[in-house]
Amino acid sequence: MAAPASASTFTPAPPPPTSAAHMQAFDQLSDLEKDVDYAWQYHGYPALSKWMASANDFFILRRFSPLQARCLLYLQNEIAAIHRGLDDWDQYAQKRPKGTGQSGSFSNDPFTKRTTLLKQAIPLLQQYNDLVNSFSQLKAKQTADDRQCQNIENWFETYPNAIDPDEQHFRDQQGDLFPLLATPKSPLITLLQRLRLLRFRFTLSKRPDRIDSPYTRYTSEHGMETAISIITLVVGLGMLFASVWWLNFVEENKHRLGIITGSVSLFTVWSWLAAGNKPFEILAAVAGYTAVLMIYRQLS
Repeated sequence: MAAPASASTFTPAPPPPTSAAHMQAFDQLSDLEKDVDYAWQYHGYPALSKWMASANDFFILRRFSPLQARCLLYLQNEIAAIHRGLDDWDQYAQKRPKGTGQSGSFSNDPFTKRTTLLKQAIPLLQQYNDLVNSFSQLKAKQTADDRQCQNIENWFETYPNAIDPDEQHFRDQQGDLFPLLATPKSPLITLLQRLRLLRFRFTLSKRPDRIDSPYTRYTSEHGMETAISIITLVVGLGMLFASVWWLNFVEENKHRLGIITGSVSLFTVWSWLAAGNKPFEILAAVAGYTAVLMIYRQLS
């Protein structure tokens, strides 16, 4: 009885040992030589890959939209040609003498050309459908914003020779770039993230999967969102209490309605800044805010 085959793990061959002279020469390299003059040797794709994988805002890719569209048009043309050929053969079968133009059987089709055309169409249709589905998913992804595109530009400016110029496909392609994982951000979050003081306050500490470089800084998304939530609540409550106290010192209804109108308008703008493009949530918040003011007006 044969013994069961044992599972083996592939072990790649290690590189040859580095000589002491080469190690000494490497230790004597300056940062300028590593980062600029010979960046293609000491950084290159390993450094770019690690940097892109370290944060969602760094991991952006190209859609190749014109090329995708051209491939779809090519497949569409090939499939359309086959479809025209099938129609021609179907018309030919119908115009044959009565009882000789078979079109009701695949197995006994006297015109084998139709079967050949169908077999040619199947892989083309599969490629076409797969490309349509994948490209529609790419088109649905959020386009990389200016800050994300600038991150890529900054990396290439920091290590200008790390990647072959013919392979720097990220540059000058802003409209065609997309983040692999995009988190929808409200206008308020986008605005506050531009404040350096707030970014420094939520800077993340070092970690093995993050780049230890003075040119790269990581900000805690959770910390930023918590701070912005607190700011949103404080400002919203402040606007509500300020309006109520203001109404308390105004007697004429005309002036009170003017205060309520202005307060509701400002609260609507603040809700849009805090929530973004979520009209139903904004309307619900504004309706509740308006109801509180109107009830207070009636009670007083």
